[in-house]
Amino acid sequence: MPNIICEDYSDGLENISIPVVNDIDDEDLPKVDYRTSRFSDIPNIRILLENLPSCPGCSCEDDCQKPELCKCQTLELWPDEFKKSFLNFRDGKNKEKDEKYFNSVYACNKSCKCSMKCSNRTIQQGLKFRLQIFKTGNSGWGVRTLTDLPKGSFITNYVGRIMTAEYLKNIINILAALKYSPEYIAQQNRYVLYLSEISSTKNKNIPPAHIFICDAMRSGNVARFFNHSCNPNLVAENVFMDHMDLRLPELAFFAKRDIQVGEVG
Repeated sequence: MPNIICEDYSDGLENISIPVVNDIDDEDLPKVDYRTSRFSDIPNIRILLENLPSCPGCSCEDDCQKPELCKCQTLELWPDEFKKSFLNFRDGKNKEKDEKYFNSVYACNKSCKCSMKCSNRTIQQGLKFRLQIFKTGNSGWGVRTLTDLPKGSFITNYVGRIMTAEYLKNIINILAALKYSPEYIAQQNRYVLYLSEISSTKNKNIPPAHIFICDAMRSGNVARFFNHSCNPNLVAENVFMDHMDLRLPELAFFAKRDIQVGEVG
């Protein structure tokens, strides 16, 4: 029998409980502020997130069963403003990366007439598959599935504290000045994901104050335990839902292929 050290890591916040197993040693799972949606406690960023211009919604009353007629999925409601915003932030040197933003997931939103059962609201419906956090033999903590996952299935989104690359850089500089160990300083980047490939640190046209990241070091969800792999079975997609700011997509994980019970994410 597996050594279950926690029955539900989300403490009831997810639709489905997430058990934690450690059959390796006596280490307890790191405690985090579990959340199901991203946030920011940095005043200017919190104000930005609360005041992003909202998207218009589709008028589908059949829960968008015909994607070709859903104005959210065809971007019919978005083109002028969205493309103008895209042109301001695109990389310009990488056509494949630029085109990714027109192939992202454009979900229905609070202005739409469809219900929460709409298939284009997948990431708003929460966790649907049974996952388990477990202690691995050589990679710390990881996540495996307790059920088969069909290719294309939504698993979960990446949740954490929203900040800018500039803000994180300032934190690291302060820690270095206070003589914190290099190992501790390196930990500050361990759970960081950049929210936009367009506004990456490689794009010198965009100042660090406009590059947003999601940090799940102290606050996050089960996705913070996904392990990196040279042959990943999950793919992260940009999802635009309630706003059209290209710097701030939701990051959602989908099954890249059919995934069998017990496989690690």
